[in-house]
Amino acid sequence: MSKILKTTLLALSAAAILASPVQAGNYMDGLKDLSITATPAGDLPTLTFQYDSGVWKLGKAEPKQTINLRIKAKRRRGLLINKYHIKTGNKEHRVVITQAKNFKLKKLDKSFKHKVRAKELIPFISHGRKTCEQEGHPNKIIKRKIKPGMLYWVRFDASHPSPLNSNYSFESAQAKRIPVQVICEPALMKVGDVNLTIKYDKKPGECKAHLKAAFKTNMKKGRDLNFWLYRKDGNKQKVAIKTGADGKAVFNKHYTFKKSVDRQYMVATFAGGKSITSKWTPMKIDCPPAMAVKKVTLKMKYKTLPGKCKTQVLLRASFQTNQKSNQDLNFWLYRKDGNKQQVTIKTRKDGFAYFDKSYTFNKPVDRQYMAAFVAGKAKTTPWKRMKVKCSAASSNGFQAAPKPHNN
Repeated sequence: MSKILKTTLLALSAAAILASPVQAGNYMDGLKDLSITATPAGDLPTLTFQYDSGVWKLGKAEPKQTINLRIKAKRRRGLLINKYHIKTGNKEHRVVITQAKNFKLKKLDKSFKHKVRAKELIPFISHGRKTCEQEGHPNKIIKRKIKPGMLYWVRFDASHPSPLNSNYSFESAQAKRIPVQVICEPALMKVGDVNLTIKYDKKPGECKAHLKAAFKTNMKKGRDLNFWLYRKDGNKQKVAIKTGADGKAVFNKHYTFKKSVDRQYMVATFAGGKSITSKWTPMKIDCPPAMAVKKVTLKMKYKTLPGKCKTQVLLRASFQTNQKSNQDLNFWLYRKDGNKQQVTIKTRKDGFAYFDKSYTFNKPVDRQYMAAFVAGKAKTTPWKRMKVKCSAASSNGFQAAPKPHNN
């Protein structure tokens, strides 16, 4: 074959190859180990309905739940992963969660933190409202779950890296369904008025205060009301109480102090999304110190009465205290033979308190008495002798007190 003929044949062959069309792309099984996992990062995706004028209305707030998503895939048969998209929903309502394309990977392993959006829960609204209509309560929070729940799935696309090879693949995987939580809330609480009062009960060494907070609401019996009790020095306490049959919620707190107190209190509630507060109310109490006796004495005075062997004895117990007027003082009057009497007397303006008792005898008597204050730091008198003997009356009508002796 001549050189010219060979050259001609080669040129025709090359032209034939270049002129022939590229073979059409073919679908092939080019992906493996596909998976998607969907795990709630806290609470389940939630629909909240509120009872309002006999109707269960869907709340307007956006969901606050987060789903942890993870997708995985590997290539095979020479293809490369170049696209994915994640969706949720049903046949009538689908929502794209996220997607990416124009990359080439042999292996894909990617995680996402996905914040649930309200539109993803649209397929469950009808079911959720029906649940509240059947099981909801106008005064109680009811929680239920809708199953099988939300479905997340992912589709992966893959293609051959060579522009002369149009083989391709696409496959999907779906995660385990996540139940949807339905919350049926009672009507929104409204607080119309709050009243804070403080009353006192003062006694020496122990002062009591009674704090009362009363809230007027639009609710019936059994609804929870949360509020804060603030003290102006920064101290605060969170309190939960329930409404009564009349719609009122009342909180009582009793305080006992050993010394004087000067404070201010306020209550505040944010029920129904609106702040309602009381005025600052003073708790000021001048608490008298505990009763203390500085000195106690016991004296007796005798008087002979007309008649045979008839004598009157006047016994006086005197107490010097740290109190002002009209304070109770409790003490014991002991007799050495075992007899005793508990006595309560009042202090005077000068801080002294006195107890007087008159005895009348018509026969000889020989006894001993002692007065004892036993609260706090005890104070007692020595034993004091009461001795009566039949004798002629003295010129002034009184007998001389017997000389003390130790028995």
